[in-house]
Amino acid sequence: MTDSFFSRRSFLIIAIVVFFLPFVLIGFVVIVAFAHRLLALLNPRPILSLSPSEPRLGDELVVSWRWRGRTDSVRTFKISLEGKEVTRYRRGTETHTDQRSFAHVAIVETDRPGQVLSGSEQFLLPRDTMLSLDAPHNKIVWCLRVTGEISSWPDIDESFPIP
Repeated sequence: MTDSFFSRRSFLIIAIVVFFLPFVLIGFVVIVAFAHRLLALLNPRPILSLSPSEPRLGDELVVSWRWRGRTDSVRTFKISLEGKEVTRYRRGTETHTDQRSFAHVAIVETDRPGQVLSGSEQFLLPRDTMLSLDAPHNKIVWCLRVTGEISSWPDIDESFPIP
C-alpha cells in the first residue's frame, strides 16, 4: 500500500513540474529581456545635426554628432543614410505594412575613440531617388541611422528621420 502511495505521489510531483516548467522558462526569458531593455536605457545617446536641415536631391550635406552620456565604452560607431519605402494596404479586413530599403549610404564608420566622441562628415544625398513623401498609403522615409557596439552591454541602434 505504501509503494503505490509513493508512486502516485512522485507521479503527481513530476506531472506538476512538467506542467509548470514552460511557464517558468517563459517567465525567465521575459525577465532577461526586460533587464536587457533596462540596460539599453543607460546607453549614451547620439545628438545629430544636419546642414542644410531640409535637403534636396543631389545636395551635399554635413552631419555633425556629439553624445550625451558616457562614450568611453563605445567600441565601434557607424552613421548611415537609409531610404525606405513603406506601403500600407488592406487585405480583407486586415491592414498590412511592408517596408523595403532602397538605399543605404555609409557616412561614418570608425572604432577610434576620438572620432566617436564628436565630429562631422560630408556626404551627398543621392540624385537618382525620391525625396521623403508621406501619402495616405505610401511613404518614402529617409533617415540617419546610428549604430554603436558596446562590449558586454546592449548595442546602440537609433534612427533620425530627415524631412
